[in-house]
Amino acid sequence: MLTAVTAAGVTSVAGCTAPQSLDVEETVTDEFDAESVSRLVVETTNGDVTVSAESRDTIAVTATKRATSESQLENVDIETNLEEGVLTLAVEVDEGLFSFLRAGPSVDLELDVPEDVSVTEGLETVEAETTNGRVDVHRVRSDLSLMSTNGDVTGRQLEGGGVAGTTNGDISLEFEQLQRDLTAETTNGDVELVLPSTVDAALSLDTVNGTVTTENLGDETRDTNGTTLDTTLGDGTHAITAETTNGNITVRGQ
Repeated sequence: MLTAVTAAGVTSVAGCTAPQSLDVEETVTDEFDAESVSRLVVETTNGDVTVSAESRDTIAVTATKRATSESQLENVDIETNLEEGVLTLAVEVDEGLFSFLRAGPSVDLELDVPEDVSVTEGLETVEAETTNGRVDVHRVRSDLSLMSTNGDVTGRQLEGGGVAGTTNGDISLEFEQLQRDLTAETTNGDVELVLPSTVDAALSLDTVNGTVTTENLGDETRDTNGTTLDTTLGDGTHAITAETTNGNITVRGQ
């Protein structure tokens, strides 16, 4: 639980007059020694998750809690646990009786991690999950597991690889280097992957109701029937899989 924190306090957001709006807000913060963390796990149900790499030595956490009332806000906790190199931050909500009669609380989680660690040193894995919200990751060099149910998944200036998935939302990932396999899957949404133009990978792209497009990846990618593509780029070192049911898939080299 985030206990030793600097709190912004409980405030009312101007203009929010609807009785079921989340107009009570509190911000809490915490900080962890990055040297003791090799795997980061972040979980929330209603809210966004953002992980950004910066020039720093610690892992900083900012949690913004929103609720319909102060009493509901008090029932929202962020549980933290650091054990054997795994730092877990999970939102716990005690809704109580008659919770179905009011809007549930939300918690946005923002984490700043050191930028000078990678899949071979320090923070090896970042896992971020939400049910109703976005997942955004920036400048992270770790292996990734990014999951939402109702929300977009976005990553920029990435290195490593991993898995990204959502049910109702788009996936957009940009890799400066690809050091592991990569899987991106959604049901209702588009998939966009930006990769190094010289990437060595085995591509498997498939959509049901949409189109598959590749750009700036060489002549190897011309053999497509519009909805599926299976081909090898260079040595085919890493497996890249992208799937959607209702949406387009675009893979571009840079």
